Amino acid sequence: VTIDNQGFIYVTAYPNDTNGAKPLKKLSADGSDVLYHADEEEFTVGDLDTEEYPQIIDVAINEDAGTYTVLDTRSCRFFTYNSEGVLLYIGGGVGRQYGRLRSPTSIVCWDDQVIVCDNSNKCFTVYEFTDYAQTINQAMADYNARDYDAAVESWQNVARYNSNMFLAYKTLGDIDLLLGQTYDDDDPLKFQHISRALEYFKLAQDKDGYSSAYAELRDILLSRHFTLIFGTIIIFAVGIYVLVKVRKYRAKRREEQRRAGLV
Repeated sequence: VTIDNQGFIYVTAYPNDTNGAKPLKKLSADGSDVLYHADEEEFTVGDLDTEEYPQIIDVAINEDAGTYTVLDTRSCRFFTYNSEGVLLYIGGGVGRQYGRLRSPTSIVCWDDQVIVCDNSNKCFTVYEFTDYAQTINQAMADYNARDYDAAVESWQNVARYNSNMFLAYKTLGDIDLLLGQTYDDDDPLKFQHISRALEYFKLAQDKDGYSSAYAELRDILLSRHFTLIFGTIIIFAVGIYVLVKVRKYRAKRREEQRRAGLV
């Protein structure tokens, strides 16, 4: 059991073929599970490299970054996720070597360290974050603090470390979309932010974000060229109206001439 600074309680369980238990839950005051995950139907955390169910024995919270880290006692590894259930990085591993674990029982996040208690080795193992993991944590903390200028720089650094980190592109897209919505439609900065957000969402393969940015961009272009578009429609409609009237007039004249025997 772990409690965060907002009073939510994180609890772990061992799932199997019969109990249908979730390996991790985030309980509110009324006991409801409010842990968000992108794919609730196949929700799982921990080691997925084996056919056996993970055994999540403990969970730790990083309040600044807004992440949680679960400890899988079966694989002796720990896994860190963001608030949307996206896997960020992995540490630990089974073995007798320095830095490896045999029977981990608990975990805690402390500043820039992860501390794991190992029952078989009778020791605490202290892990320091790599530069990559520190950059992710800093990017998450900057975004949660709404320091978007710093968050953009941090997430761009994450993308430089790992060009396949879709979360970096998604968050950069979210920031540009959010900033773009603060400007008027005729402001060039809005078009710049929304266009860039569209490219980031494309890199992240985020369909929802791409649709939102595309709708914003479409509204900008419609607003910018409304007079031209509306004028073209009016001219086109008037032209069709005049053409119809002319054809009716000519048809009426031919009919009058036919009846008068002139044609």
